Amino acid sequence: MVPDLLGPGDFPALAAHLVRQSRVSDTAGLPLYSPFRPMLPESLARLPTLWARPVTEPYWQRKWGIRDAVGGEIVAYCSLTGAELPAELHRARVALGVEPAFRRRGFGLALLRAAVAFAREAGLAWIDLTVLAHNEPALALYRKLGFVEVGRSADRFRVGATSIEEIAMTLALDRPAPARDHLSSPWR
Repeated sequence: MVPDLLGPGDFPALAAHLVRQSRVSDTAGLPLYSPFRPMLPESLARLPTLWARPVTEPYWQRKWGIRDAVGGEIVAYCSLTGAELPAELHRARVALGVEPAFRRRGFGLALLRAAVAFAREAGLAWIDLTVLAHNEPALALYRKLGFVEVGRSADRFRVGATSIEEIAMTLALDRPAPARDHLSSPWR
């Protein structure tokens, strides 16, 4: 399976995936993986404009997805988001989500590898992420790819009466050639 780089035409399918996934966090015995309320499609409306930004501008974003072979719906995604300040554009943040029925099939690993390859080709130096400390499957995946823990925030979130610790991780990338123009934006 090769993840697809998503474009503006994929926005409705991605929005549907994000809404479905956010609604199952902390349900049916699954670990809480997001302390945020379920995502609403209208809150996702700004994503296509971020996808068009070049990697040399703050808040650029690229997303990859994997579709269900049967229904064609996006069932897993990974995003890389550029920093907010020009002085930190050598870094990006990664986020990953795989719907429960599609976990343990290698989708997360394939998506992260696509994001890391893009980051290296774009000339980035670091990829950062945060993960909830009790999410052992995610921690194992990130460690497998070489992410290392750089800090912890005790009691970072409170959901109901539950205190949740957050772990910050980073991946140092090899120093590749400078960013190439074709990475700036595939939709301009």
